[in-house]
Amino acid sequence: MSAAHLDGEGEALLPPLSALFVVYFDKKRGNTIGWYRSISTLKEEGVLEYKAIPSGLHTVERDIVYFIHQGYAGLSAFENVPASEAERSASFVAVGALTELGGSRLGKIWLHASRLKDIADRLRQDVNATSSFTSIFSNAQEGTSVVARTLLENYWERHKKEEDPQMESSQAQKESYSRSVSQRRKRGLSEPLNIHVPSDNHPARAIGLLVHNFGPLLFPLYRAALLRKRILIIAQPPLQQLCNLVYALSVLGSIPSLVAEHMPGSSDDLMPMFTIGIYDIPVLQSMAELRIANESPRSMKSGYIGCTSDQVLAVKNDLYDIKIDLSTSPQGSSEAQQSWPSISTSSGAQILATQRDLRRYKLLRQGLDDNFLPESVEAPDERDDETDTRPLLAETPWKKDVVVDNEQTITEPTPWISIAYDSFLWWASAGERSAESEQEQELDNNLLASALHPRAGPESPMTMRRAPSNLAGGEQDSEAYEMAVVAYFREMTTQILTILGDAVAGFDSITDSRNGDDPSTTSAACVTKYDVLRMGLDPRSDADHEFIHDLVLRYFQKEVEVETSGVECCGVRIL
Repeated sequence: MSAAHLDGEGEALLPPLSALFVVYFDKKRGNTIGWYRSISTLKEEGVLEYKAIPSGLHTVERDIVYFIHQGYAGLSAFENVPASEAERSASFVAVGALTELGGSRLGKIWLHASRLKDIADRLRQDVNATSSFTSIFSNAQEGTSVVARTLLENYWERHKKEEDPQMESSQAQKESYSRSVSQRRKRGLSEPLNIHVPSDNHPARAIGLLVHNFGPLLFPLYRAALLRKRILIIAQPPLQQLCNLVYALSVLGSIPSLVAEHMPGSSDDLMPMFTIGIYDIPVLQSMAELRIANESPRSMKSGYIGCTSDQVLAVKNDLYDIKIDLSTSPQGSSEAQQSWPSISTSSGAQILATQRDLRRYKLLRQGLDDNFLPESVEAPDERDDETDTRPLLAETPWKKDVVVDNEQTITEPTPWISIAYDSFLWWASAGERSAESEQEQELDNNLLASALHPRAGPESPMTMRRAPSNLAGGEQDSEAYEMAVVAYFREMTTQILTILGDAVAGFDSITDSRNGDDPSTTSAACVTKYDVLRMGLDPRSDADHEFIHDLVLRYFQKEVEVETSGVECCGVRIL
């Protein structure tokens, strides 16, 4: 690695560092901090070494780990160096850094990723020459090798944060962090909708890939994020892909600021905690205790989303509401069939997509493929080069007809009332069945069109084309693809909350006009079957009805009645 790379183009764009450190594994003491520099307000607390090298990371050669520490964004570049039996084949190191969040989910710490990887690689070269990291970092920081110390000290001096004398107290730092969080809430989705970076290290690169890897399950997962559930992702390393997944889901579950302004309930963002472990159990327990103490768990202000490779957290079901288990995927799956994630509640109940989710997913995939995948590329045989160790977030699929493998395993069975309805209309009037289907398809087509062709000028980023660096095909526009996915879910969130807000406002208006003299025959606002259809939900799904109840209670502090869907003929209900 040359010094020119560290002083290269784009250096001025790097965010200032609040801390820079090195963690290595010592065969006697375990994870150990070998070198540490930080601003005066940031103190070492004895958990940083475990956040930088989480459980199970020794199974991979190298990785990037994102985490949150004391309100700062953290990143560590991990290197696993083959060692002799005398070193227990465990010689690994991580070069980490902390930066301020700056009003966003992760700040811009990912801009340091490639440079920290270079430093970690240099430390890897040093251990090959000196046999172990323990010898390099013996006698703490004074024993660091000359080259390593020079790299670390120079990088710290170039990029350390200039301290403000007025911000030296811990209380002032906490106030700064609170302002940062407040800024992020006010910005709404401005950050993820303006992704103009070529770096593969940016976690937003996972947004488009969610569509392929989660399939129809992305919709119930999005709804859980909108309800601010506590979402825990469990999988084996590498962890960079999982951290990207955390970021992507937190973006899709965000509420546009213009919508949030009109809601009486809290619209706090879903808190992305990125990599978490047993050292975070006290924090997660405090969140659980707050939920228990609250009179209505549904109205809790915020949830979280995090990922872990520590299976201990999986058995502590009081610490999460939703568990996404990727630890067994895709092992055991057929080479010709896609393996879907396992999503369940803390009680163990499996979460499935609705039949409406399945139809919308196919339409979304088709629209994205038609707009962003090249016409000239032929789809390769998916059976070729498939292994049980393919990455969690696979490459965006090649353009082809949308087929959902094993769809019956991830979707709710068709309700009997739908079967009865379809059978009856087949017998009575095929035209009426067609009218209802066309109504649903028209609504879904309009939503997709608003995401693919937003109301903007000709210079809108959505219309710009640029060759991506991380997707197969070379000509696919990954940036526009990712922005279209975010725009799709943003528009969906706007529709859902606007429709529910109108229903609540209409009920309140009627109630106020009566001035209490003529009590209403109903004690709650009513959401009609057509409203449910307009929101992109399934009128015949009990899970979607429960979602509507919880969403209205959380954001509008109101009870709501959802009209049940039956079988009608000529406007007369017969079932």
